[in-house]
Amino acid sequence: MENGNIKEKLEDEREIDLWKLFQVLLRRSPIILFVILCFGAIGFSYAKYYLPLEYTASTYMYIKNGNNAEEKNAINQQDLMASKSLVETYIVILKNDTVVKQVGMELVSKFGASEIAKCFTVKNGMVSVSELKNSITMAADGGTEVLKISAQTKAPNVSAEICDIYAEVAPVFLVRIIGAGSVEVIGDAEVPQFPSAPDVKKITMMAALIGFVLSAGIVLLVYLLDRTIKSEEDIRSFSLAYLGEVPELVEERSGKKKRQKKKNKQSAMQDMLLCADDLSFSFSEAYRSIRTNLMFSLAPQAHKIVAITSPNASDGKSLTAANVAMALAMMEKRVLFIDADLRKPVQHQRLRLKNLTGLSEVLGQMATWQEARHVNAFPNMDVLTAGTCPPNPSELLASSAMQELLKEAEPQYDYIIIDTPPVNVVSDVLGMGSCIGGILLVARYRVTTTKEVSVALHALSVTGVPVLGMVLTEVDFKQGGYYKRYYKKDYKSYTESAVKAADDAKKLENSK
Repeated sequence: MENGNIKEKLEDEREIDLWKLFQVLLRRSPIILFVILCFGAIGFSYAKYYLPLEYTASTYMYIKNGNNAEEKNAINQQDLMASKSLVETYIVILKNDTVVKQVGMELVSKFGASEIAKCFTVKNGMVSVSELKNSITMAADGGTEVLKISAQTKAPNVSAEICDIYAEVAPVFLVRIIGAGSVEVIGDAEVPQFPSAPDVKKITMMAALIGFVLSAGIVLLVYLLDRTIKSEEDIRSFSLAYLGEVPELVEERSGKKKRQKKKNKQSAMQDMLLCADDLSFSFSEAYRSIRTNLMFSLAPQAHKIVAITSPNASDGKSLTAANVAMALAMMEKRVLFIDADLRKPVQHQRLRLKNLTGLSEVLGQMATWQEARHVNAFPNMDVLTAGTCPPNPSELLASSAMQELLKEAEPQYDYIIIDTPPVNVVSDVLGMGSCIGGILLVARYRVTTTKEVSVALHALSVTGVPVLGMVLTEVDFKQGGYYKRYYKKDYKSYTESAVKAADDAKKLENSK
């Protein structure tokens, strides 16, 4: 019974894998279709305009086992079987080079060397035996005692003449060599009126099939070799909670979606915050969902202090940290947001705050954190910027001054969110482990690899601080994802009405 369950489970997993491969092909269907059309067009053009036209003519010979008049009136089943066996023998003889050479000589005498040279190579008045042999096919028609001889050349009259010459020379050679049976030609070969080759339709379909196999093979190969984070399943394979995904930033106005254009770096940073105007519903709602999941994950922890990091730079860590802090503040929670990236701080630019005095000055005992913080930089949210970039950021973040800062600030806030440097680049976050409640790991869709996540988790395990979960940023909704399905099914109509209401309210305000 147990073996049966294991077998059934393996079969289910195999079906899931095949379904994933099918989904990959489905997502890339526009590219595959484009390649199929290109290959089909190439095949059609090659067959239509490059390959020469060829014409096929045929003649039929009836092979008889008897060779006198009396036997003609007394053909039995045994004679028919003997005739069928003679067909195979006759084919071998008629394809012999001597016979083919004789046919070639007859062609040259009939049409002349210059005319035959249009179809075959002619040297010293002799037709190339190999080329002539390749243009001729012989077979028993339908498995009967009827021998079908066909010739395919570029000239229709030459094809018909080859068949007629064979009809003339075949009986002589066959009777002389075998001495048994007889051959009766069934009519003369007709000159073909229409070309038999190339088969444009067949070549086009074959080229399109090659295009499909090639494009689909490359798509599947790229998918199988792709080790980037692409889905919730990839994150859960690390035994991590999937806290949410953030879509690519799009602007949703009048029911249309388009990628938001940025004029400069500072305005781009500001436009991606939850407090920005015209922020897409899906983008803002994604961070609210992450906020809710983070609160549940942080509930069992003693400290409500979260350090947000990522494996590498440009994974969306800083934007996620700022918007998570804002999302918590929107719930009427008192939040302290600390920019602890002392090497490459950006939060003061994003929030448009002065950075003369910040975390580095506090840790260097040059100011208190109460003096350095920006009170109510956003409603319910105080911000402590990074300050001047120090020469020893790792030591400062791991110092007792940092621990003392968090101990003093923790009772005054519901949550403390800390933006830290990428863990695979520098080890700054590792020294803060003793005073934080959890770590939120940020990865970038189809950029961060599973190996990079594994290295980051191994480094974070040294701190002993639980990794609360992972957030996936810049997810392309065209590629799927849980939130896409959730958003499309339940919130699409709400989004359109909400955007319309916002537009109407703005127009009303401007008119006043």
